[in-house]
Amino acid sequence: MTEAGFHHPNIYAAKAEADKALKDAAALQAALKAATDMLAQAQATMASLTQTADAHTATLAADNILLADLRRDLNAVPPQLTSYVSPTPMTVAQLLTSYPPSISTLGKYARVTDLFGAVDEVMRCRWDGVAYRWVPQRSDRAVVNTMTAGSLALTPLVTAPEIVLTGNLTGNITVTPSATNAWIGQRFQVKRTGLLGLFGINIGGLVGGLTKAITGGEGSMVYTAGGWYAV
Repeated sequence: MTEAGFHHPNIYAAKAEADKALKDAAALQAALKAATDMLAQAQATMASLTQTADAHTATLAADNILLADLRRDLNAVPPQLTSYVSPTPMTVAQLLTSYPPSISTLGKYARVTDLFGAVDEVMRCRWDGVAYRWVPQRSDRAVVNTMTAGSLALTPLVTAPEIVLTGNLTGNITVTPSATNAWIGQRFQVKRTGLLGLFGINIGGLVGGLTKAITGGEGSMVYTAGGWYAV
């Protein structure tokens, strides 16, 4: 046999091994590509999960704020309707006439439509150590009065707790708080913005029949078990 026609068996074995190595390399590359694709997909999934988690965290934070607001609102809600003397709103006069403060109304609530002349508010009957009283849950109202002389009666539950006198005086003014329907700790405050001129503003009806002049632009009075005191 000539040299050109001679084929050594080792050549075939080497070729087979080379072909196998190429196939293994191709398979490895395919596996590597598949692994790379899976990693990319996993990273994309992780990013999506992170985004979702962030959204849930933001939603949870908003829910917590909403829950806190709801709890605050619930704490501010008056008791159930069964704790009211009547399911129907009424005027202060109707409340005092139909449901006078007593042991039977103690702890009960009522909704009035004209507290201090115009306020829609909830009242509660309580014992203040001396008597049963209907007391408003809030008592923050101020009104302007343009009177320039005369007498001004301060009536609990009817007159606003704060009164601003804006007129320039043409005569003396006397403000007199009433004890009717007053509760211990109730206050009236009178403020002046108008000019006094030769006149003054006095508080009457105080304990002992005393009268006190309002100086410095404002005067306050508080109701006690003994009556009204200027403070």
